[in-house]
Amino acid sequence: MAPVVRGAIKGTLTTSKATSRRHRPGRMSCRGFIFTAPKRLLADSVESVCLSLHNVTEPAHVKVSVLHVDSDEKIAFTEHTIPQGVGSCLELVVPPTLHTRARLHLQVRFDHLADYVINSVKEVHIQHDSQVTFIQTDKPVYKPGQEVLFRVLTVRQDLTPVTEQISKVWIESPSEVRLAQWLNTSTELGLAQFSFQLSHEPMQVGDSRWGCGGREI
Repeated sequence: MAPVVRGAIKGTLTTSKATSRRHRPGRMSCRGFIFTAPKRLLADSVESVCLSLHNVTEPAHVKVSVLHVDSDEKIAFTEHTIPQGVGSCLELVVPPTLHTRARLHLQVRFDHLADYVINSVKEVHIQHDSQVTFIQTDKPVYKPGQEVLFRVLTVRQDLTPVTEQISKVWIESPSEVRLAQWLNTSTELGLAQFSFQLSHEPMQVGDSRWGCGGREI
């Protein structure tokens, strides 16, 4: 069972374990579990972790914690009781944090199975919301004096658009002369459209430099 991911393929860490127990004279059966979670948790988001149980009919009391690497201080926590010991996916709310590494701690206990306790710890990474900016022009090549039409779209990791104002957009010539600049531009569903007029004088050969939101593209 794989966890739900947000619009892009994410690596998963899977923890599993099986223990043998005698079920009937001469026969052995195995209790076991499979726990699946993202290898990289995204800060300020809701992640999904999943637990499957094998040969367990008791209700399972599940706790999942995200702990600091060097201490037991909790960054995130969720708990849930799984009826009849089948399996379930849990939502894990990861708050904004500056940490980039953590420990994912799984604890499971059963009401009437004192001899079977699940206690697993794995290291995970915490990724901060990364954004990608796309710039599309109406032509691949322009001649002196033509008008350049272009649009800008910034999306988050889950491919949802960033709808806030764009603080700054600018274009520089190959010689790093700023040709145009726009400040605090509003977007429509994350998309902003711009235009500027090229000089009739031939520009120095080379690629222009684009910047958006305070960073170069």
